[in-house]
Amino acid sequence: MLEPVKTSMKRRQPENKSWPDSDLALHEAPNLNEGGERPVKPEEVSQLERFLKKRFNMDAIEVRQTPRINDTAEVYIGDEMIAELLRDEDEGELSYYFEMNFDAPSGDAGQLQSYLNKRFNMETIEVRQRPQKKDSDEVYIGDEFIAVLYRENTGGKPSYHFEMSILDFDLQEI
Repeated sequence: MLEPVKTSMKRRQPENKSWPDSDLALHEAPNLNEGGERPVKPEEVSQLERFLKKRFNMDAIEVRQTPRINDTAEVYIGDEMIAELLRDEDEGELSYYFEMNFDAPSGDAGQLQSYLNKRFNMETIEVRQRPQKKDSDEVYIGDEFIAVLYRENTGGKPSYHFEMSILDFDLQEI
């Protein structure tokens, strides 16, 4: 059985990061969090929550602005935090990254698909092997591509990193 990762969330850095990783850069660029992204604004939280509820057809999803300094928004199902939302603004374009980590006993696509369908209480999530990529799979809802599922092997134990991009115009459609 697949289990959510109980440890802290790993943060993948956006490729187009405009500020270097240093304390000095954080002071020079106000409103940047420790990962170099701008924190999710309180007014964006409700838009992101509506989007995720619609995407996964799940009213139980809740996006919470965290009270800690330099934190990102967190995604919950009930009382369980399942993912983080990172905000990325590059050259005037705004996007968000939904990042969820979980452990898995094997890399079987059927098990991964089953886990995601149970996690989001859906039957339409499909995990497909990526062409020419061995370290990740694609995730679909029906025919719509929604995310990349990266395989990681830390300490001999396989784990997975579900990364879904949300573009600013996706939020305008809800």
